[in-house]
Amino acid sequence: MRFCGNCGSALEVPAAAEERKLVTVLFADVVASTVLAASVDPERLRDQMARFFDIARQEIERYGGTVEKFIGDAVMAVFGLPTIHEDDPERAARAAAAMRDRLQPLVVAGGLPPIRIGLATGEAVANPRAAEKGEFLVTGEVVHLAARLQQHAVPGQILVGERTMRALQNAATLRAVPPLLVKGRADPLPAGELMEVAPPREREVRATPFVGREEELDLLPGHVRRMRREGRGHVVTILGPAGVGKTRLVQEFRRRAADVHSLRGRALPYGTGVPLWAVGEAIREECGILFGDPLETARQKLERAAAQLDLPDALPALLSILGLGGAGRDLTREELFAGMRAFFQSLAHRAPLLLILEDLHSAEDVTLDYLEHSADWIREVPILLVILSRPELLERRPTWMGGKRSASTLYLDPLGGEESRALALALLDGKPAPEGLMDLVLVSAEGNPLFMEEMLRSLIERGILTEESEGWDLAVPLAQVTIPDTVHAVIAARVDALAPVEKRVLQVSAIQGKDFWVGGVRYVIPDNHVDEALAALERKELIIRKPRSMVVGEEEFTFRHILIRDVAYGLIPKAQRWAMHARVAEWTHQTAGDRQAEWAFYIAHHWLQVVSLRQDLGMPPDEYAHGQAIANLLLAGDRAATVYANTTALDQYSRALDLNPPPEVRLRALLGRGAVWMLLGQFERAREDFGAARTLAQEIGDRRAEAMALDYLGHSYRRQDLIGEALAHLQPALTLSREIGDPELTGRILNHIGFTYFSDARHDEAIRHHEEARRLLEGAGDMAVLAESLHGLGENLMFWGRYQESIGYLLESARICEVMGNRSLAGENRFMVAHGRQILGDYAGAEAEVQRSLAILEEIGDIWNLSVSLWAAAGLAIPRGDFGKALGYAARGASLAHQLGALRFQHYNLLHLSQVHRELEDHHGAWQVDRETAELAGKARGAWMAIVQAYLALDLAALDRPEEAEPHLRAARQALQETQSLLDFDQTVTHAEGRVLLMLGRAADALAAADRLSALVAGTGTLHWRVPSLLLGADAAAALGETRAAASGYERAVEEAERAGLLPALWRALAGLAETERSLGDPVGAAASAARAREVIERLAATVPDERLRAVFLQSAKVQRVAALAGG
Repeated sequence: MRFCGNCGSALEVPAAAEERKLVTVLFADVVASTVLAASVDPERLRDQMARFFDIARQEIERYGGTVEKFIGDAVMAVFGLPTIHEDDPERAARAAAAMRDRLQPLVVAGGLPPIRIGLATGEAVANPRAAEKGEFLVTGEVVHLAARLQQHAVPGQILVGERTMRALQNAATLRAVPPLLVKGRADPLPAGELMEVAPPREREVRATPFVGREEELDLLPGHVRRMRREGRGHVVTILGPAGVGKTRLVQEFRRRAADVHSLRGRALPYGTGVPLWAVGEAIREECGILFGDPLETARQKLERAAAQLDLPDALPALLSILGLGGAGRDLTREELFAGMRAFFQSLAHRAPLLLILEDLHSAEDVTLDYLEHSADWIREVPILLVILSRPELLERRPTWMGGKRSASTLYLDPLGGEESRALALALLDGKPAPEGLMDLVLVSAEGNPLFMEEMLRSLIERGILTEESEGWDLAVPLAQVTIPDTVHAVIAARVDALAPVEKRVLQVSAIQGKDFWVGGVRYVIPDNHVDEALAALERKELIIRKPRSMVVGEEEFTFRHILIRDVAYGLIPKAQRWAMHARVAEWTHQTAGDRQAEWAFYIAHHWLQVVSLRQDLGMPPDEYAHGQAIANLLLAGDRAATVYANTTALDQYSRALDLNPPPEVRLRALLGRGAVWMLLGQFERAREDFGAARTLAQEIGDRRAEAMALDYLGHSYRRQDLIGEALAHLQPALTLSREIGDPELTGRILNHIGFTYFSDARHDEAIRHHEEARRLLEGAGDMAVLAESLHGLGENLMFWGRYQESIGYLLESARICEVMGNRSLAGENRFMVAHGRQILGDYAGAEAEVQRSLAILEEIGDIWNLSVSLWAAAGLAIPRGDFGKALGYAARGASLAHQLGALRFQHYNLLHLSQVHRELEDHHGAWQVDRETAELAGKARGAWMAIVQAYLALDLAALDRPEEAEPHLRAARQALQETQSLLDFDQTVTHAEGRVLLMLGRAADALAAADRLSALVAGTGTLHWRVPSLLLGADAAAALGETRAAASGYERAVEEAERAGLLPALWRALAGLAETERSLGDPVGAAASAARAREVIERLAATVPDERLRAVFLQSAKVQRVAALAGG
């Protein structure tokens, strides 16, 4: 038992007692089960009955009922226990109809016997704890009536009793049946047959007439009609300030489109929220998952829904989104998004879907990302997604849904003067009020419907405005009427005027948030008058009873507007408020059961309030509250990090650290936050956390944590190519882990040392460390770290020119990463595979891999790896002739690398920028970029200096400075001899040598270089260099006057380039072919080849966004020569 840290009173839930309740009882059984048992195989009978009981339980629980028990071939359920709902008969009817409808196809197919159902409503003695003792939850005549109705029903029929019929009068279609003669009753039993139940209606706020929004409302049904007609969806964002009528507009729309299946969700209004909470609420509603369901029950409900929707592949993502676990790994954000997409698409394919998400200005970034992502696919399915938000959303996302064809935004402005007057009159039941008062109210409200309604209610409740037979009168002179100048003040006046018990219940309810549950209220104030107070608050329309509750066995209410909740909350003295938060935190913790991770942030919020409020009051710290806040923040932070909700994770780790947790807990928070900082490329901030963790680990003697902190530190230095600093931390980390005897940690550190040696082009050392890690881990079973070993082996073998072997390792690493949830390394594997496939000439395969990599890394915010993925994408776009994309990719990659301080990645991308300039005949621009690259490459060390020197030689030769080009070629060869890296560096340098020799007039030497390049291609399988080798050989042959040999070479180059889609090489090959055809006396052939070359040139130029660069290309001598040969 917990005790209050201030007053010492026990914090426990009052025991439930027997009580009289109005309930609806449902009985259902299988017809002729005795005959069936004699004629059907026992195993088949068992399966049939299990299917019946499974569907019955699903539908009963879906509509808020409680399964009393299964009795032989029958099921009994109670609606109204443990909590009464005003619509319990309707809920029971919906459950019965759903059971009938779901079971009927199975009956027709012979897979299940027919069933019959009886419903009765009446008073019963209820004991919520009876089930624990194996007793009935309810006893009374109503139970017998339901059983008799079921017994008199014919197969497939639902019979309902008299009181149930009265309750269903406006909610269902009933058919009269003759009164039933029931044993034990003197009078016949009135009954009716339930035919169908009308679609559920949301409870409306009767005193809020719909005025002045018809034009806005007219826009929404049009989307519904199009959704039905064309099967296309749309996203509508409705923006407006608090109280302007967003929710009322959607409420009216739902009323008019009552036949459309709808789901709702709302973002939490505090902190950075819980990842994907709003979307998760809608999924829970559809699945019937309630807060308070045990973890296994919640999982089963989701699994049943996924099975019904045929979504086995989406189940792991849905379990993760709802915090129900089950996947055994952290899922990628792409998988989470795909799971939600599949869920809503499957629903929409059954019937058009209206999905309403409220308060999105409070949503965390990952939810907003998902919704913007949804706009790209939602137009292909019949889903109308309606998003309600205050204008602050645009401050966070200025380009919200910008440019998406399937999205639109609707702004709700304040009502105009005439509309405001019409609303005020409607609020007063159409009766006139003193004109002076109306003017005063309208001026003060400024067109805000909520403000106007609250002002009038306040005047009525305070007795200032009184209703007479002919209209409304003022009880005081108009001059004495004061109107508060804000809506908050108006609401505060109403709350303050409530009866004491009503006011207290309203305030306690506000502790929970906009939505609240009666159990939580009673946990704070176990008062016998809570129900009466809630009923009074509902009549006064400060709160609304929700048709469905998220919590098992609990009534759920919502404040009519968030401002009412905020005002009520603000009126609670802090000395009372902290204790209320403590009670609500305890109640939520108990109700969450084994689903703590799902509700961790909500629980943490309440404990944080306890800590903060006690501090404000100068009270002694409550160590229990302090510890609970920290524990739940860390749990919430870990969950946010697993779904790459990075901003949320940082916020929650930081809040935990701000509370000065115990050393071992502080270590966990520092390492968790540091890892998120490193993912985001914030290396200095990451090192601050890792350094603090190392110091703390040393102080408390936690050697494993010290090794982990050193490993993180070393890895962060490696990511900025600070090799010495990286090894200075990684080597001591390795020593510590070996001494501890932790094979998994040792393997992790060995891999990180291997990555560091790779960055320094020391591939033999890198492979040695990765091999040791792999041997260590294959027995230890840590697949996540094993994936790092495989990646390390793959990337080093790539640079040793063992491409196929490398790709095999990288793909296996990617497979493991995607199973284990290491999204970052999966993206890294994919761009390495893309580069390998490109070198081998598989451009389509390379494109698929690099786009996959870009999508992964963009989504999780891993900008370090993204900068290299952009390099790979640019390198693939260049030979395929998409120069605009190549420039964009390389420029962004260089910018990100510069921002990160990653010198290698910066010069990688700059090399591609210079390559685009050369392809566009802008040799001066290429030379400028390559000079900057040479400076960076000198600082970064590594193997890439050979490429930089080769590019500088090409630039200088093209700028007619051949005497300066040769030293760079010699430097390139020297760099190749000094490095272990092969990749395709030799091919790059050999090709550059041939091109420079050709420009120097040494055609024979250039032809020899072409032969060497061709031999390299044949010996290594680097088919990417096939066309360049053919072109170099043909150009050299043409320069030597070997025209026919040149023509043959150009023809082969054209054929190869055309087959592979290499447009830059294609136009050059066609241009060369045109020249040889002209020399061979074929002007028609020359003109045709030149015309084809000109078409390709125009396509290439169209991809260049920079007008100057495009002009340089089109006006270059080579392009002009093509135009001349083509006759234009």
